[in-house]
Amino acid sequence: MRRQSGNALFLILIAVALFAALSYALTSSGRGSSSIDKETLEIETAKFLQMLSMTNSITQRWTLINGWNINNIDYRTPDMSGSGLGDVTGCSVPECNVFNSGGGGVSPYLPAEFTYNTTGACTSMVIEPRPAEMDVVSVLGHGTDLSELIMTWRCVKLEVCDKINQVSGVTSAGDSPLIGTLGSWNTDYQYFRGAGILDGFTTDQLGKDDSRIEGQNTFCVRTTPTADDARVVHVVYSR
Repeated sequence: MRRQSGNALFLILIAVALFAALSYALTSSGRGSSSIDKETLEIETAKFLQMLSMTNSITQRWTLINGWNINNIDYRTPDMSGSGLGDVTGCSVPECNVFNSGGGGVSPYLPAEFTYNTTGACTSMVIEPRPAEMDVVSVLGHGTDLSELIMTWRCVKLEVCDKINQVSGVTSAGDSPLIGTLGSWNTDYQYFRGAGILDGFTTDQLGKDDSRIEGQNTFCVRTTPTADDARVVHVVYSR
């Protein structure tokens, strides 16, 4: 009888422990603040960087080998429209679109929903996979003092931001966050829409707050060391 009572008590304790663990898991997932596991983080980062590399390869081939003007290359992903998405006025056919199967043939990678932060300054951001902005801004250590063409995503989770910097060789684990901002609209940066957009912006806007950015092609910055609005930046075309 004592053995049966002991077994029953043991089973009750296990049931209580499992219920507590399940409750904690459900509560954590409900808050949307759970971390990305290491393997998933590495896979997402690899997919991300592969797409960026392919985008650069196509851009270099078209501008250096084919002799195309950067103002006539379209970076709008399929089924996407609107300002900031690289829809240039100088390209109206598939052949000059990087992400069109009839053009560059690059498969656009939209970072997964779970890689984005939706707290703090990012609370108002729509929770969905987002295409890149195509912006024009000067980056320290690239070409001349003229502005560069960049792809950028904002409001990525800090752990994704740190991983991209580490894989790109910009920082190491434990380093302080990379600091930078695009600055003021029309003075320091602007959306890329083709002809007439690449000139007249502040020199070395990205890099003036953190010299580690100098000469880097892919990196992720925060506006301050404690900011939750992290932004991935990739230089597609330097001048």
